[in-house]
Amino acid sequence: MDDAVTVPGTRVGVGLDAVIGLVPGIGDLVGSALSGVIVRANRKNLRLLLREVEREPLREPPSPAYVAGAVALMLVPVLAGIVVAVLGIWLLWRLLT
Repeated sequence: MDDAVTVPGTRVGVGLDAVIGLVPGIGDLVGSALSGVIVRANRKNLRLLLREVEREPLREPPSPAYVAGAVALMLVPVLAGIVVAVLGIWLLWRLLT
């Protein structure tokens, strides 16, 4: 259903649900009924998943420096947000008292 209708002159497919939805009232009813019956698969995600499964696994684990860098990249924004929140509360407290 994701690529059921092809746009003329292109290789772009449009979902049947979107085309049916163009009909006022009836389109919504038919679209809801079809979505309850048909399980739609996202073809692009399926191709990506199959390609990834077929790849050879990593031969060695990531280096400790890589892991430390990844953890730092996740923690720095969180810590910065906490610092900004605490400073904001502190400044607001000083302003009001």
